[in-house]
Amino acid sequence: MTIKMVHSARSSNRLKLDDPNDGLTATRKIFSSTIDGEETIYAWQGKVYSHVPGERDRHLFNIEGMNIRTTQTHKDEQRGVGFRMLSKEVMLFLDSTSNETLREWTNPWTDQRVKIFHVANDPVNSRPIFPNKHGFEGNILNGKVLLSYQIPLFYDNPLIGMMESNQHENYHALEMFDFFLSEQDLTDEKSPRVSDITIAWNRISQWEPWMQMGDKKGELIFDAAGTRVGSWNELSRTLRNEIEQNYPKFQTPPPLDDARTNQTTWRNYKEWLIARQSNT
Repeated sequence: MTIKMVHSARSSNRLKLDDPNDGLTATRKIFSSTIDGEETIYAWQGKVYSHVPGERDRHLFNIEGMNIRTTQTHKDEQRGVGFRMLSKEVMLFLDSTSNETLREWTNPWTDQRVKIFHVANDPVNSRPIFPNKHGFEGNILNGKVLLSYQIPLFYDNPLIGMMESNQHENYHALEMFDFFLSEQDLTDEKSPRVSDITIAWNRISQWEPWMQMGDKKGELIFDAAGTRVGSWNELSRTLRNEIEQNYPKFQTPPPLDDARTNQTTWRNYKEWLIARQSNT
């Protein structure tokens, strides 16, 4: 069984995936919707492991998260008509056995009790995305679409000078996204969004700063799977309760004219440290 590159012929009411504009439409259907401002939600569940040289990997946490998003048409004189995605995300660290939402955690290497700092990033917006001359970037296998993205992250560490336990010069991580869906669903011209899609998300990254790991060598490996949900009410009770109680602004995506700088967990943690220090 072999994977073939996308070359789908135009038929009635079907997108041609090797056409640049149709390929962009297909990508937008996966990311969110071809309707400006329409809200869509992805949700995922998984686990987090430690990976330390000379040690067995440890199952540290379970995780559960969601990303609420929308898209907007974006026009550029040189590059043509594309779109921009605007989103917010929450991801909870859960107990590895009971699956309860954690507030504190005992570091098994240091025996230190630390406060859990859940992921809550607003916004997480994309740059404008324009037609690719090769069309849609995914592959087709027996009527199934396989689409993968790898996103290397490497930027200045915002916590330098603020934490003795976090003196890496750079934040360094690799995120990997995989999407699995139906070719028929994707190429349906009449549908503004993909109705049935499965995702996989993996990340290799440094220790979370709130773990207080000092100079301990090693890294975290995140492994999760998820799907698009049809509405807010289809999220798990765990996620809905936590967001409604502690992150109420994350129940809707950013506005279409959002021009704010993207948030990251480490930048959020820096702001939390500054606020705590100013209150002491």
